[in-house]
Amino acid sequence: MISNQPQVINLSPRSLNIHEINVLTKGLSFIPKPKFHKFDWIKDVNLFTRKIALHKFHSLQMEKTAKRYDLAPSDMECLNTLIALLEENGDDTGNTGYTNLRPKSTFTPHIGEYSNIETFCTLVCQEIEKLDEHSVNASVPHNITKIELQALKNLGDDKEIVIKKADKGGNIVVLSIEQYRKMVLTILEDSTTYSVLTCNPTMRFSSELMSILTDARGSGVITDKEYDFMKPISPMLATFYALPKIHKKIQPSPGRPIVSGCMNLTQNSSIYIEKILQTLVCQLPSYVRDSKQMLNFLSNCNISNDTLLCSLDVESLYSCIPHDLGLKHVKYYLDTRGEAHSKHTEFVLQLLQFVLTHNFFIFDRTFYRQVTGTAMGTAMAHPMHICIWDGGNNLLLMART
Repeated sequence: MISNQPQVINLSPRSLNIHEINVLTKGLSFIPKPKFHKFDWIKDVNLFTRKIALHKFHSLQMEKTAKRYDLAPSDMECLNTLIALLEENGDDTGNTGYTNLRPKSTFTPHIGEYSNIETFCTLVCQEIEKLDEHSVNASVPHNITKIELQALKNLGDDKEIVIKKADKGGNIVVLSIEQYRKMVLTILEDSTTYSVLTCNPTMRFSSELMSILTDARGSGVITDKEYDFMKPISPMLATFYALPKIHKKIQPSPGRPIVSGCMNLTQNSSIYIEKILQTLVCQLPSYVRDSKQMLNFLSNCNISNDTLLCSLDVESLYSCIPHDLGLKHVKYYLDTRGEAHSKHTEFVLQLLQFVLTHNFFIFDRTFYRQVTGTAMGTAMAHPMHICIWDGGNNLLLMART
C-alpha cells in the first residue's frame, strides 16, 4: 500500500530524532489537540447566532418585498437571482459596476428582535460558562504523544533551522537558517527582477492608489462598493519566502519565490483585475479550465498510436514577463469589448500597471520591489499570463514587433 505521508528531507547539519521525524511526517498542516477556552466557544456561539439572525433578517425583508409586489416566494427567489446576475455582469455603460465586489459586511441585526434566537444564544453561553476548562481538556484524548509534543516544541524553539514544504511532491524539507537565507538571497539578488528599497513605501504607495481609485469613482468607472473594496485600510506588509526545489536534484537546492500578500496594499485591486480578466480568459479558444476538461477533450480526439503528446514549460513564468508586454496583451483583449468600455479599459490598465509596479515586500528586515513579472500568489497573475500566452508563437512574434 502506498503511504500518503510526506517524506522528511533533512538538508541541515542538525540531526533529527525519530520522534521529530514522526511529528514532521504528519504534515505542516497538522494541529495538536487545541485547548478548550470558554471565551473562544462563547465567541463562536455569538458568531453563529449572527449568521442565523442575518438569515432571518434577509428572509423577512424578502417576504416584505414579495407582499409589496404581490409575488410568490418562488417568484421572489427568481427575481433575486436575476438581480444578482445583473449586478455581476453590469451593462454596456458599466453603470451597475463590472463586478459584484464589495467590502465584507459588518452589519449585525438586533438579536433582541428575534426572541428565539436570543434565547438560544443565552442558554448555550450559560451552559458553556458552567463547564470546567480543566475537566473538558482532560476528557478529550490527545492526537499526539507527550514525547512527540515535546519534539514539536523542540523543533519550534530551534531558531537555527527552517522547515518548509518542498516545491513539488509534498515532502517536508529541513534547512539550516543560513542555507535558507542563502537560497532566498540568491533569488533576491537578481537585479533584473528585484530592487532594494531604502524604506517602507506603504504610505506613499497607498496615496497613489487612492488617487487612482478616487478618479475612477468620480468618473463613474467603478461603483462606490468597488471603491470601498479596493480602498486600502491599514494594509499589511507582504512577506517573501521560498520553497526548495529538491526535485531539481541540484545542490544547493534552488528556491521558488513566493510573495505572501494577504491583506497587503494591492490584494483587493488584484482580485478586481482577476474578475475582469477571467470573463475574457474563459472565452479564449485555447483556455482549459482544469485537468478534467482536458481529459474530456482528449477522450473525443482520434489519437493514433504514433502521436506524441507534448507540453511546454515556461521557466520562471511569474517573474520573466516584462510589465509592458503584459499590459500590451491585456489591452488587446480588453479592447475586444468595444468602444463602450474604453473608459473602463483605461482604468483597468492603469490599475494593472500600479499592481505590477508596486509589488513590494519585506525579507530579513529589508524592503524589496519586483521590477518585472508578477508575484506568484497574486490573484490577477494567472489570467494575465493566459492572455499573454494565448496564441503561442503568434503572440511571441507580436511581442517582437
